[in-house]
Amino acid sequence: MAILDFLFKITLIFGASIGFAMTVQAPNRSLAITGTIGAVSYIPNMIASGLTHNVYYGIACGVASVTTLCYFAARMYHIPAFILLVPGLVPYFPGQKLYQMIWSLFQLDLSDFITNTSGFVETSVCIYGSMLTMNLALPIIMQFYRRIKQPSKTKSL
Repeated sequence: MAILDFLFKITLIFGASIGFAMTVQAPNRSLAITGTIGAVSYIPNMIASGLTHNVYYGIACGVASVTTLCYFAARMYHIPAFILLVPGLVPYFPGQKLYQMIWSLFQLDLSDFITNTSGFVETSVCIYGSMLTMNLALPIIMQFYRRIKQPSKTKSL
């Protein structure tokens, strides 16, 4: 039963990522790539959430994998990274907290508004912090990798 649940979640995330990519009018050649990035990035999210029993570690790992996959897919397929990144982040965006935050504001329920706002802000900070970390780290890692990969300039006899 757990495997079917996992496959169902991956399929829904694949569809949601493609659907959001279509909403923002991403090119047709990027739709399958975007869906794959969204679905594959959910695996580290589930592993980290399950091991730590903390949803924020899961979000951080999931967003880091989205950012990393978009970094490499943008270079492989010559598609701008933000076209792949934004729809790939759909599973992590705190839409429910945003909805609950606005609803409690209209209901004039201050304690629910503060609770929902703090949850929205914590999730958003986790997403943006993970994206920022990966966007700063990946170019440095790639530069280090290229330096190691270059053949040494020794004279052969």
